[in-house]
Amino acid sequence: CLDIRAARVLLDNDHYAMEKLKRRVLEYLAVRQLKSTLKGPILCFVGPPGVGKTSVGRSIARTLGREFHRIALGGVCDQSDIRGH
Repeated sequence: CLDIRAARVLLDNDHYAMEKLKRRVLEYLAVRQLKSTLKGPILCFVGPPGVGKTSVGRSIARTLGREFHRIALGGVCDQSDIRGH
């Protein structure tokens, strides 16, 4: 069972400010907990370098007790590079 309060503490400890983002992540986690489904949407963070995309992903993974995998897509311009032919 996911503890939303513990998730909030972890996000607050890992990330200063970013209140809108943290609120949205906690909403996502709360809905995920209520739905009790194993499958959920894949989160995709977009933004310029250095804004915290990777660290937020790591925090969410740690909150969920899951492994974190980073896939760099810089320079990929064709979906077949990802999906294959």
